[in-house]
Amino acid sequence: MILTTMIRFTNPRLEQLYQELRYAPRPQKFKQVAAAEELLAILEPGRNYPYDFICFKITGFKPKFDESEPLISSEHLFNDLSVFIYKVSCRVAISVSDAGQRIYTTEDLAGQFQVTRKTLQRWRNSGLVGRMFIYPDGRKRLGYPESTLGRFLQDNPQARRSKRFTRIDPAQRDQILDLARNLSQSGPQTQSRLIGAIAETTGRSRETIRYTLKHHQERFPQQSVFVSRKPAVGPKETAHIYRLFRQKTPVTQLMEKYGRSRSSIYRILNKRRAREFQSRNFSYIDSPEFASVDAAKAILAGDWKSLCDPTSSSTLTREQEIALFRRYNYLKCRASREIQDIQSPSPSSEALDRIEGTVRQADEIKAFLIESNLRLVISIAGKHLGAGATMADLVGEGNLALMHAVEKFDYTRGYRFSTYAAWAIIKDFARQIPAQTARPDRTVGADMSQVEQDLRIPEIDMESIERAQRSLEQVIRDNLDEREQYIVRNHFALGESGPRRKALTLKEIGDELGLSKERVRQIELLALQKLRHSLSPEQFDQILG
Repeated sequence: MILTTMIRFTNPRLEQLYQELRYAPRPQKFKQVAAAEELLAILEPGRNYPYDFICFKITGFKPKFDESEPLISSEHLFNDLSVFIYKVSCRVAISVSDAGQRIYTTEDLAGQFQVTRKTLQRWRNSGLVGRMFIYPDGRKRLGYPESTLGRFLQDNPQARRSKRFTRIDPAQRDQILDLARNLSQSGPQTQSRLIGAIAETTGRSRETIRYTLKHHQERFPQQSVFVSRKPAVGPKETAHIYRLFRQKTPVTQLMEKYGRSRSSIYRILNKRRAREFQSRNFSYIDSPEFASVDAAKAILAGDWKSLCDPTSSSTLTREQEIALFRRYNYLKCRASREIQDIQSPSPSSEALDRIEGTVRQADEIKAFLIESNLRLVISIAGKHLGAGATMADLVGEGNLALMHAVEKFDYTRGYRFSTYAAWAIIKDFARQIPAQTARPDRTVGADMSQVEQDLRIPEIDMESIERAQRSLEQVIRDNLDEREQYIVRNHFALGESGPRRKALTLKEIGDELGLSKERVRQIELLALQKLRHSLSPEQFDQILG
């Protein structure tokens, strides 16, 4: 059988199948891995297999047979199924304690059979299939179930004779331990480098050295051959590292400043990124098509900007609205599923980058939908100027209602978003402004078509809007310092020459000012306390929304 590197797929159809199935629910992924392993066990060398057969064996779904599609050789199929099992198991890794059988690590096999990693790679290419497991230290690593190893040894009896190295004697073991102690005390270094140095000095393989040291640690836990590691990075230090990284500080500088290895720095950064994603609320309007294996291909085809012209000021058509909201909610659904798959305390940069790209595209679409409907807010606010509130108050309140409407709009029901948003804004005005209940044009009880008709109003008096905005700005400038003004304006969507198009989160403001999220919150509270003494209760409530 041809030896392969098991790094990437060789057949684009199988890679596409993996991409389509990677967003399936977690229980379904377990079934896919088990099905792929069963298929792997029945492959016959020298045979070719059709794609529809492979797809059916893994998913239970049989696609339409295409006679023009080439068959897949057993050699290439073996490689691709191994890659499939590895990649999917990375997303649904379970604890070794929940596996129900002994799990061998790469180091266990190397030490037990006295073989190198290259030999183990050849074994993997010859039928030894591994999965990702979560070990007691919380880290995710490749492991080999005892049942899988037994089947491989039965099919490959020559593997049992791989112990070609002589067993080390007590003198050689003591030499290895003494070298480990001396090198460890000479200065901080990773265990991988230390093992490499001992292997070079003694002429033994790295796996033999690693197994010897591990066996000694297990037998004599109080006689460690390694110097104590640095204490774990605290929350403040973690926040500072992450803030510097966001400010484009090179990783090499962070390594030098904090005395950590490159992998340690990235592990800290990835943990922080994962925690931020997990703290976000990715609620979405679900749709049955999101569960389809072809959902990503059907919904995310092409760039979202091709669905409309982001630079155009014209109103979106019904078809454009449906396409954008469909894509927006699917992206949030996809991000939510990917975040749930982050089980390891040390998530990979690849997974986090993928989530970040998904979230970024969703945020771009949301911002565009809000900006496309800002005129609607001003239109409705202009009709309620007589309700005892300033134009700035109404626009600020309407912007928040519009943002909330984007999150809650169900595009599958067939309504225009402008209709739904108008209803939400007017309802919010009625709740926030008691005087609104006495207005004859209040539309509670009216049908949705009447709401759209009421929105066709004359031009708004822009002079009155600017006058109201200047009044609010004067209070902010007179009572707050420059940093407090920046935080209040950006967090509550207030602008010096009109309402902002997008309110920033405390974290986004903190990133721009080089402050932590908690520090921004403290400054904002102090600023609001100052404004409370200069604004009426109604004005203050309108700012807070």
